[in-house]
Amino acid sequence: MLLNRPYKITGTVIDGRKLGRKLGFPTANINYGSYLLPAIGVYAVYVYINGKKYLGMCNVGHNPTVGILEKRSVEVHIIDFDEKIYDKMIEIEFIEKTRGEVHFQSQDELIQQLKRDRESIKRKF
Repeated sequence: MLLNRPYKITGTVIDGRKLGRKLGFPTANINYGSYLLPAIGVYAVYVYINGKKYLGMCNVGHNPTVGILEKRSVEVHIIDFDEKIYDKMIEIEFIEKTRGEVHFQSQDELIQQLKRDRESIKRKF
């Protein structure tokens, strides 16, 4: 933690490919503008929406299992949250990197890892 505090970015929720929803892990895709992003990987995060704080897991990367993206994406699965927040400004506070981004052999492997990630984050935070 070089800043003596967790790193935060703010961005607008934009339309994505909706692949997370199909996998059972809906994500908010963030237009992060010109922010310097953390290293590629999966992070435990806090997400701030309309003054409320939520726990989430965030992927910063290229989504290699479901179709590699040219530009890095920032997408966050907000745990125990089910509201439409398109076009809303949200803040993401990066708490801890939980693992690197991995290319899984199947979507089923990816889903199983996402379940483990979510449970680990919920237990720890």
